[in-house]
Amino acid sequence: MRVSVSRRLALLAATEIITVAVLLAVAVGSLLGVEANMRFVKHYLLPPVDVLNSALVENARLRLQSMREPNEAAFDAEMAAYQRSLHTLDARYRSEWIMKNNPSRDARKARDTLAAEGHEEMIEREQVAVDRFSAALRRLDAVQAEPDPKARRPRVTESLTEVQTTLRQLHKENTDYIALFQSVLIENVRELRHGLLFVGGIGVLVATLAALRVRGAIAPRIRRLAESVQRFRERGVHERLHEPGQDEIAILANALDAGFLAIAERDHERERFLGIAAHELRTPLASIVGFAQVANMNPAKPELARRALEVIERHSVRLARLVDDVFLAARARDGKLPIDPELVDLVEQVHKVIAELDVHATGRSVYVDAPPTARLLADKELLGHALWALLSFSLAVSEAGEPIRITIVIAPPRADIRVDLVVRGLVHGDLERALSPFSSLVYEGIGGARTGVGLYLCREIVRLHGGTLKLEETGPAVSIAVELPS
Repeated sequence: MRVSVSRRLALLAATEIITVAVLLAVAVGSLLGVEANMRFVKHYLLPPVDVLNSALVENARLRLQSMREPNEAAFDAEMAAYQRSLHTLDARYRSEWIMKNNPSRDARKARDTLAAEGHEEMIEREQVAVDRFSAALRRLDAVQAEPDPKARRPRVTESLTEVQTTLRQLHKENTDYIALFQSVLIENVRELRHGLLFVGGIGVLVATLAALRVRGAIAPRIRRLAESVQRFRERGVHERLHEPGQDEIAILANALDAGFLAIAERDHERERFLGIAAHELRTPLASIVGFAQVANMNPAKPELARRALEVIERHSVRLARLVDDVFLAARARDGKLPIDPELVDLVEQVHKVIAELDVHATGRSVYVDAPPTARLLADKELLGHALWALLSFSLAVSEAGEPIRITIVIAPPRADIRVDLVVRGLVHGDLERALSPFSSLVYEGIGGARTGVGLYLCREIVRLHGGTLKLEETGPAVSIAVELPS
């Protein structure tokens, strides 16, 4: 089953949307991870380094002061404060910052990262450094507890130096932590970049393949349609477009097929109409030329010349009617048919048209059942064209020997005209075709064809007056019913 164009385009759009969504998800997830690592470094790894830096600075100041023989009382007070800060550092470090056996979430995260990176030995080194710092702090406390200041002074300097060494070692362990986690953070950022590039590349590849697939499915079909349109423009010949399925392109192809077929049929009808119209025009023209020659060849016979002029006049009227029909039908088709209503006697117009058609010369019998007068508001010239077209069509298609009955009934607010006849055997088609503009009707009998301009024009004139024209067919019997506002 062929996948529709809209579905292919929807799949292409869905692919691009999914790609963007995955890119956003990867980016957001990775950025959240980077943010969490930066927060971890800031709140867990940097604080002990700051505290150790402060302890080292204070240690250096006190060591320098111990070597200058300071005021004993003031020095002892400063040493006592420093010892308290070191004890606070020791306690806080063991409870908050030490890695080993620390139950905090940050410590667990740090241990997991160290294990993943293969640096679990750093935890043990940190533990050893903390234990050494605690031991050095205890020895400093013992030295400070001696009562003799002179005997205590050199040992205080040595103890401060030992504490400084352990603080530096512990500081180094923490800076190593920071360096390691910084490298992990950089690696995470690099993985984020690679992940985004990978997902983006996959998305672009999938979207490109999908677009190429859509193009491969659509472009050849569109190209075939365009080539068919071009061939039709160049040759005027309709070639059936074979586009199976029910997708948008198939619908377009069917619409083009219908349009091309309609244009081709209209061209065919126009050519046929021109041929038939030429035949119908040739008949009165031939009669006019022939009888004109008769009149010219018999100048001494005035009665013969008079009869020839009557025939010439009758055929000239018919010729004028045919030409007027063509022009009026074209204007009716464009919706530009003018109307100038006035009071008209419908019965008088019917008898006038019957006289113009010279019905008796055709061997037909026409019976009119109508009141003496039937006045209505209509365009006199257009109404005459409509009646002439209606009756000439009826005469052309009626069965020889069968009468044509015209019934006129005035029943305000309308006037009805009904023409009943028996048609000759039609070769093909329906009488409804005669209502199409510039169509033709083929039938058995003299001439064999009749243009549909007249009956189409009759209907359009009736419509212009606010009326209707209907064809009713029951076997060979046909009724043409015209209804006009009276």
